[in-house]
Amino acid sequence: MNRGLIPQQLDGRDWFFKGVSGITEKVLQPDGQWDEYLPTKEIQRFKWGDSQACVSFGALNVLETLHIKKYGWEKNWSDRYLAKVSGTTKNGNSMRRVADAIRTYGLVNEDIWPSKAISWEDY
Repeated sequence: MNRGLIPQQLDGRDWFFKGVSGITEKVLQPDGQWDEYLPTKEIQRFKWGDSQACVSFGALNVLETLHIKKYGWEKNWSDRYLAKVSGTTKNGNSMRRVADAIRTYGLVNEDIWPSKAISWEDY
């Protein structure tokens, strides 16, 4: 069953924690409890079906959590916009494409590009 993640082989463009990428260890939440920093829950499945945008939702959940931790207030970026500019298909997307889209196109607020849609094609 397709869950929306399209895995890719790692290559020199991929940076990952504790790898050979150069990312150094810095513990941001020593007790590991992020509950007080979690953003408002957003559902990626709609009446018409699944958006297949789990990678976009996951990436933005991380960024929104870090934003709350750093600044003390919630930011809500558009999952639908990120899914669109990163090229999410009915089969999903890869982490690299979503990360590249964030770097290339940036993010917009949810109120500018809301996740309301009447079909997958509309999403």
